[in-house]
Amino acid sequence: MKQKILVAGVGMIPFMKPGASESYLEMGAKAIRLALADAGIDYKHVQQAYAGYVFPRAVSIGMRLNDQIVENHTPHEQRQNSLYWFHVYEVVTRALDSLAYDVARWLNNVGFKAFPIPGSTPYNFDNLTGIISHKLVAHLAGSGWIGKSCLLLTEEFGPRVRFVSILTDAPLKTGGTATKK
Repeated sequence: MKQKILVAGVGMIPFMKPGASESYLEMGAKAIRLALADAGIDYKHVQQAYAGYVFPRAVSIGMRLNDQIVENHTPHEQRQNSLYWFHVYEVVTRALDSLAYDVARWLNNVGFKAFPIPGSTPYNFDNLTGIISHKLVAHLAGSGWIGKSCLLLTEEFGPRVRFVSILTDAPLKTGGTATKK
């Protein structure tokens, strides 16, 4: 049996706070119709359609790394004996993950959808890729710029900041992309 799979466009529809918009079911149906129209595909040729919810915004939260720990780190330290690795992954990343969870829970409690993305847990362990680039979210939020070494550099702390992200549909004011000064 031969199957033909086609991924068609993106049907963008306006979204507001839950309750102020159409139901998710109605918005999904409208998004599918718009995507099919964008692709020039008649609905009668579709056997199955799926509308996925995409969060329109991301919140970036950063935490400065301890200067003394970073400055005393040597690249040859074994990971299990490294104060740097412990500080970054066990202290800072856990604190950021907890903060992101609390912010997402608060957004949910006030009526918005929110999804906290863990700071360093890969989504795909084989490729070590995450759901989203925290560095890119922080850059697009105006926290810093991407340097020659592909690190995010902040004006105040340079590269010594870890970030976590929260995806949300809350109508938050967006920041502007930072540029090197």
